[in-house]
Amino acid sequence: MSMLTATAPPATLRLSGDGRGVGDARRAAADLLARAGSGWVDADAVLLTVSELVTNAVRHGGGVWNLRLHADASDVRLEVRDRGRGMPRPRLPDMEHGTGGFGWHMVHELADRIEVVRLPWRGKAVRATWWRRASAPPVRAARPRRPSAPPVRAARAACRARGARPSPG
Repeated sequence: MSMLTATAPPATLRLSGDGRGVGDARRAAADLLARAGSGWVDADAVLLTVSELVTNAVRHGGGVWNLRLHADASDVRLEVRDRGRGMPRPRLPDMEHGTGGFGWHMVHELADRIEVVRLPWRGKAVRATWWRRASAPPVRAARPRRPSAPPVRAARAACRARGARPSPG
């Protein structure tokens, strides 16, 4: 079941699953990102992170999961909760047998921030955040400020030592 509130940004999605639904989570997240007008974020990175975190919740977190996704003009926040007692940890990817090990490394590369929080009851929340990168403000020339007396004295003394004439001021 999903509950979607999307009045132009911000928008929030809450979705629960019981051992399946990774595709449903991706589709709902894609819909939310499109409706929230968050074209500034790499939607593929968000959707891949949704897939990885929900898959991990299904495989390692007891199968029952909750997804929350919030998008607005400044950031996109994703949270996947599960009932698993274990905390995520990186492991060497299994290239020979294909048993995984890629996802945790991948989400750390895709998101700006990853957090894992142990929940007070049972389970954990894994959070991923993407921040909007503001374009650099135009650089304005700083107004020249007259240096305080000690640096001026030091500069004059250095000029005298070199035999140069200090400028007035």
